[in-house]
Amino acid sequence: MAKCNVKVSFDVVLISIVGRSEVCKDGTLNLATLPATVAELKEQIEKHFQIPTYDQKITFGSVVLEDVDTLAFHRLVNGDTFVVTYSCPVDIEHINTLLDQLQKTADFLKSESNELLKDRPRPDFLRRISEAVKVIDLEHCIKQVFYTSTEETVANCTFFIHAGGMKLLNEIYTILLSQSWNKICHFDFLLCEKAILSIMVSLSAHIPMGQRCHIFEGSVENIARSFLRIPVRPNVSIVAPKNSHLSVAHRNEQLGVLLFVMSKALKVLSNLAEINQFQVQLASMPGIVNQFEGFLLSPSLSQHPRSDVVCCIENLSYYSSTHCYMVQPRLVHALIKANDMQFVQMHYANVDPELCKTCEQEMSSCLCFRFFTSLVISQMALVNKVVLDLPEAVSLVARVLNDIDHERLSKYVNTTHRFHWEDLLPYMKLVYTVKKSQWSSFHLNCLEIVILGLQLALGGESERTVLVKQGLLDYLICLPWYLPHQSRAQLRAQSVVDIVGSHIQLQPPTLTTIVKSKLAIMHYGLEKVLNSDCHMLIEEILM
Repeated sequence: MAKCNVKVSFDVVLISIVGRSEVCKDGTLNLATLPATVAELKEQIEKHFQIPTYDQKITFGSVVLEDVDTLAFHRLVNGDTFVVTYSCPVDIEHINTLLDQLQKTADFLKSESNELLKDRPRPDFLRRISEAVKVIDLEHCIKQVFYTSTEETVANCTFFIHAGGMKLLNEIYTILLSQSWNKICHFDFLLCEKAILSIMVSLSAHIPMGQRCHIFEGSVENIARSFLRIPVRPNVSIVAPKNSHLSVAHRNEQLGVLLFVMSKALKVLSNLAEINQFQVQLASMPGIVNQFEGFLLSPSLSQHPRSDVVCCIENLSYYSSTHCYMVQPRLVHALIKANDMQFVQMHYANVDPELCKTCEQEMSSCLCFRFFTSLVISQMALVNKVVLDLPEAVSLVARVLNDIDHERLSKYVNTTHRFHWEDLLPYMKLVYTVKKSQWSSFHLNCLEIVILGLQLALGGESERTVLVKQGLLDYLICLPWYLPHQSRAQLRAQSVVDIVGSHIQLQPPTLTTIVKSKLAIMHYGLEKVLNSDCHMLIEEILM
């Protein structure tokens, strides 16, 4: 009999003579009465073992039971055993507490819609807001539910969605966004918006991409509005606007929370930018590129928001539908300048031994930022060489390649868990850009940066699974054959193949794949050959 804390399965024993329902220490469930159906049994299991009904598969002997099955049909006797298979238990208690608090907040906001429109609401309104919008309770539940181990967080996110949590979030969020952030009576609302975006950060990071598209449909515009709450200008400090009803200290406090809200919204957008259905909507929003530029160069923001901007631009820059929005000279110059700012910061940390000791994490973060900035510029250059044939870009990519500490960069990427690749096709399309008569040194440097990005990604098991599922493994094996002999790009590409080969049993590519990979690098690019018949491609060349 397996224990309850074993992740693969546990046993449920039905003993009808027990006077009350109870959970035994060995992981069994003793029930006072026999449930009528399998669905009712699942509800009991959810209640006692914190395992959602939708995640349970119950077998009796060799038979998998359906929810509508009647248990009496199986002629059960005391001691008969059901085996329940599940993926991961869920913190149902804290999620239900969170849902109750969100429901109370939604009810309050809807009931007070007229009062919310007033510049000077009733005197007791501040107290009633604090009583209804219990931000401290919200933040406690969010920490318990959405900031645990990855497996538990995924399970909690899924249960939250199944329980109608996203619908509640959107109801509250829409009302909050209709309010001016700098009114004294709305400070609790700003904190509530921060809490809601904290939940959305977790949902957008942990829900699978296919489900993420459905869950966030209709929410992207609201999230972008949070990101655009106030314009952030390059090289200009962000200051709180004057308000006769607020003290300077109160204005600065609210501004600090607002910047945190905007940064959270940016993090959600960077997670959603991977999804094709949202990309054009996001990239074409008025003011979004200006805000990206401001976040990159504002002296008032920390490192993490800048990194999220780069991540968002990266996701939007290598898709043909959104590339035109991202390849703008001012945004390219902002990326280059932000990269130089991080280079200076790393230099000072290196020359000051004490600073270097205390800022190892910050150093690694700066290194990572510089790499991903150069990755974005390399992507843009490989897709649109004319627009990005800038001396500053050429110099930056070469400098990052010379400065890069791959071991430190890889360690940071693997330990922070802030990076996850669910689609490797854009990277592979870039490394299979059509070969010209002669590759320039800049072109090869850009290729090497992208290949290094692949190397970082394929250090993870889930990303190697993505590579195989997308049918890209053979094309990766072929890649070193087409790069200049003994060039750094070729050696880097071969090291990526070796990394994958140390985890996956590699087989020689098929003849068809070899031909298609050659056609990709010489004539068509990877996207067309993946979606075309090999013979038709050859005939097209011969015609």
